[in-house]
Amino acid sequence: MVTKRDLRKNINLLSPEEKKIASKLFDGLNIDISMGDGRLTGTKPSGFYLEEKYYPVDHHREILLKVAEIAAEQNPTQIHKFLEIRGRERVYFSLNYNDLSHDYKRINGTNLYAELNENAKTLNKRCEAIIIKFGLDLDSFKIV
Repeated sequence: MVTKRDLRKNINLLSPEEKKIASKLFDGLNIDISMGDGRLTGTKPSGFYLEEKYYPVDHHREILLKVAEIAAEQNPTQIHKFLEIRGRERVYFSLNYNDLSHDYKRINGTNLYAELNENAKTLNKRCEAIIIKFGLDLDSFKIV
């Protein structure tokens, strides 16, 4: 059986253009290759890198919101893709904040709200899902 880790390892061997194609293919097949980093739980980030740019932040929730904002800015006609990122029973993004827990925030530049009531690993996994869904460079995403 092929694991997410195996898929990610093989995708990392591809060229940047091939990685984007593979990510779109997996997304189109509803295969979630986002994993999250369990080592992040209990840590306090100072920022993150995405596509060779540094963004200062103080909390993992800020990383999720900023990654979502970047994806939305670069893909303004595809905001609906956020609504495709969801769990089996929970929604992670919604046009109506009542669909989310008490810990949510609007994504800057959109009319969407993001669920923030998660641990660092889960928020990181969600960031990866956004990056993959919107065709950004997953390899360039590093939390510091």
